[in-house]
Order: sequence, then structure tokens, then C-alpha cells
Amino acid sequence: MLRDMTVVYYTCNREYPLLEEAVRKTIRRNSGDLPIVSVSHKRIEFGNNISVGMIEQSPEHVFMQLRIGAEIAKSRFLAVCEADTLYPPSFFQFQPSRDDTYYYPRDGYVTWSGEAVYHGKRMRELTGIVAREHLLRILDVMQEESNAVDRAVLSGRDETLRIDKVIAGLGRVESVDLGAVVTLKTDRGMHYTSPHTNRSDRHVLPTWGSARGMWKRHKGATKWD
Repeated sequence: MLRDMTVVYYTCNREYPLLEEAVRKTIRRNSGDLPIVSVSHKRIEFGNNISVGMIEQSPEHVFMQLRIGAEIAKSRFLAVCEADTLYPPSFFQFQPSRDDTYYYPRDGYVTWSGEAVYHGKRMRELTGIVAREHLLRILDVMQEESNAVDRAVLSGRDETLRIDKVIAGLGRVESVDLGAVVTLKTDRGMHYTSPHTNRSDRHVLPTWGSARGMWKRHKGATKWD
């Protein structure tokens, strides 16, 4: 496993606490002994944690949190992780070869709370493997364009399209085999809707097993404390 990598995890702490806790346990287990930097709105016990306070949810603040995490992490590469997403061991075992490339999961899925199905999803948010210095360059541009991103969100457009454009304009983008990466959707998430394709529906995935069983393991699907 590549040693020169840090897990950078970010959250606004609005998701169900038990779900976020279960995701963090999975990240800790599957990432082995990689160092973890977490940037959250509330204080959490997860690696080297930085709390930014209960600020509003916005793309601009996501970029700010990622910048904090990237600046604290001193490794060459970063594994960027979100609070509502499951990452298999292979995600953290990937060994990138280029500093100018954003490596995205080729096999992305999304499932809504209590569903028995994983839907195919094109992973093009910020989840992925990327060189630290390259991510900082991307964030420079994204923060400059944050007003445009906010306008896209308010108008109902998908802000990931703009993120795509910036990332592709600053370097290479490559979809690679990082294992099955699964986004979990509940009514507490920042974005409940998510582009997906039913043509890639799966009831069972490597590492995670059945979708129904996965939700049961994550505190009973729709009943949260």
C-alpha cells in the first residue's frame, strides 16, 4: 500500500449521527494505518480533527474545508472522502502515478435509505484520489468561482458540472478501478436527489453485500437516533 497518502474527510454534520459514525468506522477500518485528517462543523473524534463551527452548508464552505484538510496533510497524495459514502479497502490501496490527475472511482453507486438496490452513479464530485498540490490548485479556482457555483445550486442545476469543468481544465481526469464506492442518501443529506442510471442496478456488491443488508448494518435503514 502506498504510504505517502492521507485520508481527508469532510462533513457538515447534518446527516444522521449514527450513519456518519458508521461511515467513519468503515473508513478507519478500510484505510488501514493511513493518517486521517477530518474537517467538520462539529467536533468529532476522527483522526486529526479540525472543527470550523456550525457555518451554513454551501459549496464555498466545502472548498474551504477541503483546503484546510489539504494544507494540514503533508503527504504527496490525498484520498478525499465524504461523510455519506462507503469506500472499500481497494480505494485506499490504489497507487497513483501522476501528480496532475484526478483519479475517480470507475464503479460508483448510490442507494436511498432502506432500498434493496444500488443504482449506478457517475462519480464526479470530489471523492477520489489526487495529489495534494494539484487539489490545492483546483480549490484556488473553485473558490474564485464559488459565486457561480452557488447560483447553480440555487437555480437547481447540478454544481458538479462546473466542478468537472474546472478539474478537467487544470489537468487529467481518469476513472480507475477503486472498487465499489457507494453514496448513501437519506432525507438529511445536503442533496437528496442524485443523477444515476437504473441500467446498472445491482442488488449485491463486493465488500458491501446486499443493499438491504448494508442498510440494516448501518443502524436499521430509516430509524436513526
